[in-house]
Amino acid sequence: QRRVHGGQAKVRLLSKMQTLRRVLVSASPRIKQAAGSARAFASRSVQVAKSRTDGLFLAGAGISTLLIGAAYSHERFSLLVECAPAATDPKPAPQPTVLTGNISTAGYLTIHLSHQADAKAVARVVSRIQTIVDTLFPADERSPDEPAPLAGVAFSPSLWQRATSQTLPANASYKERNGAFGSMPATGGDIFVHVKTLTYSQAFEILDAVLSALPPGSVAKFEDRYGWGYKDGRDLSGFLDGTENPSGHALRQDVGLIPGRNGSYLITQLWIHDRAYFNSQVISEQENWVGRTKEDSAQLDASVEPLSSHRARMVGHDKNGKKINIIRQSMPFGTLSGEHGLFFIAYANSPDNFDYMLDRMVGAKDSHNDSIMRFSKCTRGNYWYVPSTAELAAFK
Repeated sequence: QRRVHGGQAKVRLLSKMQTLRRVLVSASPRIKQAAGSARAFASRSVQVAKSRTDGLFLAGAGISTLLIGAAYSHERFSLLVECAPAATDPKPAPQPTVLTGNISTAGYLTIHLSHQADAKAVARVVSRIQTIVDTLFPADERSPDEPAPLAGVAFSPSLWQRATSQTLPANASYKERNGAFGSMPATGGDIFVHVKTLTYSQAFEILDAVLSALPPGSVAKFEDRYGWGYKDGRDLSGFLDGTENPSGHALRQDVGLIPGRNGSYLITQLWIHDRAYFNSQVISEQENWVGRTKEDSAQLDASVEPLSSHRARMVGHDKNGKKINIIRQSMPFGTLSGEHGLFFIAYANSPDNFDYMLDRMVGAKDSHNDSIMRFSKCTRGNYWYVPSTAELAAFK
């Protein structure tokens, strides 16, 4: 075992990989060079084994390609070992943003198309998002220890239907919700671009290039936001974010991918925090609202945890007894002088998972409202369909 980030996470390494572990930890220049050569292949279909905290992870014994990247977060260095599936894998690959963890910066671009926009022409452009990334940041121009920028594109259900003649499930469309502590408006959009990068500049460049590549006159309006890592993976409230996130590649596949199709569903929401109000509460009350301890994110004892805590609102099981789960990839955003809070973003194999959690936040069935909404206001919201790389390739 190796302690990561001052003992906040432990990573179990497979015994059969002990020799490789020693080489990776020593960061041999020869291994770095080999990993750099693997980037071109891995960037096409990279699958990352990564738990909530940054560290060194190996995803099972069937690793076919290793891509070593360095992530600098809050002046700390961590190795990311990314695993690409074998070239003979017959399953369509998901887009690289779905199963991977965050790097240190994220870009979020919501595009509303004009009435005269050609849905198929727009789809052809955004389907080439990996080409856009590779053109801006060629693999051979990155240092071997620099993580490759990742980018993915998602469609609104209506645009997907116009572009492909395929109809998504009725609940694939986001609906507005209202509760005792506030509302969750449905603000729409046609295209959503999610990027994960090492720097703000990289995220900005990718989103700028996507907008520039769209057919003239096709964009009615757009909004871009940028997320960044805060402390050791915390929300601006000071609480650790994503504690319940599924870890391990197989589990993340099960939670995040539509079986057989390997597309995914995506939720995006913009939450504006009232930090002054939240920080005016005593720590014990803050913990009651969140359902976890502030210092180490330990779950509150069931005897004292309120039914309205955020953690309690999010927990549930489907009719078969399986835990309802999502892959959270949220990051803080904003400035001290303006709006700031959380850009909530998560992937799942069904919009049912999102519906369950959002309904419980507004007390749709049991009148218990999520206490998170006492200090944070939802101002944007939408569901999206994230096609597999094979579905994107069909547009070309």
